[in-house]
Amino acid sequence: MTFEQKLRDDIIAGLIEKGVSKKWIKKHFDLKVLPGISKETKKKIINNMNKNNNMKKITKLEVGDILSSSWGYEQTNVDFYQVQRLAGKTMVEVVKVENQIVDYNETSDFVKPYTANKGSKIYRRKIQGADTERPYINISTFQFARLWDGTPQRQTNAYYGH
Repeated sequence: MTFEQKLRDDIIAGLIEKGVSKKWIKKHFDLKVLPGISKETKKKIINNMNKNNNMKKITKLEVGDILSSSWGYEQTNVDFYQVQRLAGKTMVEVVKVENQIVDYNETSDFVKPYTANKGSKIYRRKIQGADTERPYINISTFQFARLWDGTPQRQTNAYYGH
């Protein structure tokens, strides 16, 4: 086995161990024609893809989940949305949630969702990226909301640009 073949095998084995989705591997590696890949590695990849071993589990949005959206031009705005209802397998209904400032500095506020105050407008949107760790929805043509990671989000301070 050449150095290049060993390197390809190691890269693909590493992808499997890291839980890279089978969709991504199929898109980026044509397993039938990938030159230099050993039969053992090819067999291991195909078995893992068929059995879903070591692959990331599909993350689905659930009622109560918080989505965050960071958007803007020359300033950063942060909006939060809470899932109110699942509408079938691919749609979700969310409402906007008020921001709560948890820290600030001269130019930025660090905000988290304040779920006690919710808007009344219901956004019905299609779930995107359901096979990733952080699914998202499009709010508008310039704004999308991704599953919130739980950390305060930075936005431009009201006195600095809003």
